[in-house]
Amino acid sequence: MRQSIATLKPVLLYLLLFVLFIVPVVLVSCGEAPPPESEQPMTPGYENIAPEEFYEMTSQREVILDVRTVTEYNSGHIPGAILIPLAELESRLDELNPSDYILIYCSTGGCQDEAAPRILAENGFSHVWNLKGGFVEWQANGFPVTEPRPGYANITPQEFYEMINQKEVVLDVRTVEEYNSGHIADAILIPLSELESRLDELNPSDRILIYCLGGVRSAEAADILTDNGFTHVYNMEGGITEWQAYGFPVIPGYTNVTPEEAYEMITQQEVVLLDVRRLEEYNSGHIADAILIPLSELESRLDELNPSDCILIYCLGGVRSAEAANILINNGFTHVYNMEGGITEWQAYGFPVTEPSPGYTNITPEEAYEMISQQDIVIVDVRTVNEYNAGHIPEAILIPLSELESRVDELNRSDYILIYCSTGGCQGEAAPRILVENGFSHVWNLKGGFVEWRADDFPVTEAEGSSCSSCS
Repeated sequence: MRQSIATLKPVLLYLLLFVLFIVPVVLVSCGEAPPPESEQPMTPGYENIAPEEFYEMTSQREVILDVRTVTEYNSGHIPGAILIPLAELESRLDELNPSDYILIYCSTGGCQDEAAPRILAENGFSHVWNLKGGFVEWQANGFPVTEPRPGYANITPQEFYEMINQKEVVLDVRTVEEYNSGHIADAILIPLSELESRLDELNPSDRILIYCLGGVRSAEAADILTDNGFTHVYNMEGGITEWQAYGFPVIPGYTNVTPEEAYEMITQQEVVLLDVRRLEEYNSGHIADAILIPLSELESRLDELNPSDCILIYCLGGVRSAEAANILINNGFTHVYNMEGGITEWQAYGFPVTEPSPGYTNITPEEAYEMISQQDIVIVDVRTVNEYNAGHIPEAILIPLSELESRVDELNRSDYILIYCSTGGCQGEAAPRILVENGFSHVWNLKGGFVEWRADDFPVTEAEGSSCSSCS
């Protein structure tokens, strides 16, 4: 028995050594030890990194994406970051390149439970890093941020509506086509692509309310304005789309037509043809039957037009007529057409224009008497004092021709003026020409002058002590 035990001792010793040393080695080699924390596998498609790592990567020309709100972004952001709010991220993925290295951040790093990096990962973006702790942690670590933008606030359609009633400047930065399809009343149009070159049309001290279709272009426009010293800028979130969803009114637009379409309208239907150029331009040649109301006078003379009429507007090249069309639309005119290219394009197509005119109209005594009887007319006698005192048209004021240029300020340029001299020639019609050249746009010259007026037996104020059968 003792011999058996002695024989077993070496076996037991080897077994003990096997259990103590060999088995653990085999177990370790068959399993996998947990890797260090830094070598943990990434969450599919993106990785959370600390502000220090994020900062190091920003110097490598990565795309930095801020998914906070516009307001948060404008209050300060990581330099070089582009803004795509989380709510818009899925619909704007085409603005990003899936092959780019994208650094993404929000306010506190959660990005609404990391929804933002997940959206990118699920849409094929394979190089995405999310900032742990977000913008808050970035600032806390002393990394650089931009300064808040002055004077730029986002407002709701309701707030926008309330501010409009305070007579603010309303700026539409959409395209001409979008504007013409419908816009907010009194809004001026400066497409975003033209804004920087047309800043002189706006006053930096005014309160400016900006909108577009959905709020993106208007935010860009607000940036442009604030970067150029405008301090009271408001952007309507959601744009005119959200404005209409609130039930606020939109003004229907006008219609642009080509010269061919305009010619067809003029020849086939009743159209009021409105020329909004200056008097000198109109007198150099205009479309037949066009009435002249210069753009600068249009708002004060709207009562000369009928809101229910079909009105076709033109100018020299189409710019002023577009402004005029907006004025009419904003004042309740519902059938407004703007001729693109203006009279310049009209003539290029070979369509007719009138011969140049002197800028005033010669009328007979009968026509002059009818005008005097039916409307307010300022009658100007340009004869000498002696001629005037010997007899003149009732209520005529005397400004001798030799004094007319120096006394034109005694007359109102918006008045309707009937001018006459002795025989109608007015020294080669110098008198009506003087008025026209000084900006008077409603001037009539009496053919045959005072002599013809009296011969036709129209009323005359005689000199004291004389009699006149036609004065009664």
